[in-house]
Amino acid sequence: MHKKLILSITFIFLINNLLFSIKYNIKEVVNEEKAQYNFKLFYPIYYIYNGIFDALNLYDKLNFSEKFEITKKLINIMSNNNQLILTFYNYLDNKDLIVTLKPTHPPKYPDDTVYFLISNFDKNKNQIVEGDDIKDAYAILLFFRNNKLIKINKLFDENKEKELITNNKNNSLADLYLFDEINENDNKIEQLLLSEIEKLEDVKNKFFCYITLSEYYTSVEKFIEAKKYLNLGKSALENVEKNKEKHEHYINILNDIIKTLSDLKK
Repeated sequence: MHKKLILSITFIFLINNLLFSIKYNIKEVVNEEKAQYNFKLFYPIYYIYNGIFDALNLYDKLNFSEKFEITKKLINIMSNNNQLILTFYNYLDNKDLIVTLKPTHPPKYPDDTVYFLISNFDKNKNQIVEGDDIKDAYAILLFFRNNKLIKINKLFDENKEKELITNNKNNSLADLYLFDEINENDNKIEQLLLSEIEKLEDVKNKFFCYITLSEYYTSVEKFIEAKKYLNLGKSALENVEKNKEKHEHYINILNDIIKTLSDLKK
């Protein structure tokens, strides 16, 4: 394949559902021969749902089938050398929301592919921006390491690990291990959380452990266990008063993540 050949592969999906009228387009700009990732699928799915759908207020504007198809297409196209452009038409004030996933290989991280997820939406002003104002638009930075897609602020921090161990914050420690780049740390999560759940007496404190354990089982594709602890989390949420609506919303997102990954593995 010729290098720097610009080839646009466009997937256009027209949504006719009466409740969901948003239209979207996924375009791949191919600059060179594709080198696809060997992902642990939980991680790109997690960041598509949380970093795009939820962060950009799309979660309730798309039904599950639409979210599944967008996620499936993005995962199938994502590579370490070609750019993706995701457009949602007439997103706000007759203006389009544009989300760009751009891989790069910065000198500071020569062994990594770094993914810039960049939008043209300013969350603070709740408006589409352009020109110089694009600097204030929503964006996140993701690393591809050890078959995981990792948010930059989730990279392993030994000092943070020591602090969490010292203060017996086992759920936060499990979360650190789950979303860091070190695969060996994943092996510590299950027993850490099961032991914590066993010794906790307050049901509302168990809620967070149930959710993290559900995330862990989803990441290792044990979907029966993932649903079990998600349902336990739903029950425990009845005893949680603070940020209840926010937690209910995340339970719905996690349920969709479980279903998306399990459907992709069929």
